[in-house]
Amino acid sequence: MAIEVGKEVRASKDFDKVIFSVVLKDLNLNKIRENIANQLGFQIDEKMGESKQAQSLWKRIFKGGENILIILDDMWEALTLRDIGIPPSNHDKGCCVVLVTTRQWKICRDMGCHEIIKLEVLNEKDASNLFLSYTGISMDSSSNDFEHVALDIVEECGRLPVAIIAVARALKFRPIGD
Repeated sequence: MAIEVGKEVRASKDFDKVIFSVVLKDLNLNKIRENIANQLGFQIDEKMGESKQAQSLWKRIFKGGENILIILDDMWEALTLRDIGIPPSNHDKGCCVVLVTTRQWKICRDMGCHEIIKLEVLNEKDASNLFLSYTGISMDSSSNDFEHVALDIVEECGRLPVAIIAVARALKFRPIGD
């Protein structure tokens, strides 16, 4: 979902740059910093200590004069944006906005996020429609048996969009009996 948000923001041209970084469970600030720097076309000196690297990235973002959206996807623990090298959201030379995705509300609270949008699981109908749209099968042309299979699959996925899409893509255009 975060990837789609990034694509839409890029297309809207509301930001000069949209930077996407997957954080994951094994939090590695150096990798996050390098990923952001690479997407900015900026080299971080690996010989510098972590705090100097963060300061270097901070200066690049701050003095770049660009409006930047940084998407930190799949956060498993709170972190301090300053430790990465991400300046506060508003400054007079541009803007740096950070979008954090996580499964844990506590992370947003601990990081002091300004606005929290909680996404609920999909209702049964929307979950089924999402599943079918990614499998390439329309309910109008499918059998009643497949409708039950589709409902079972979306329930097994917990009606979570990311799980539904992954399973649906794996099953795309496969015959029902396989």
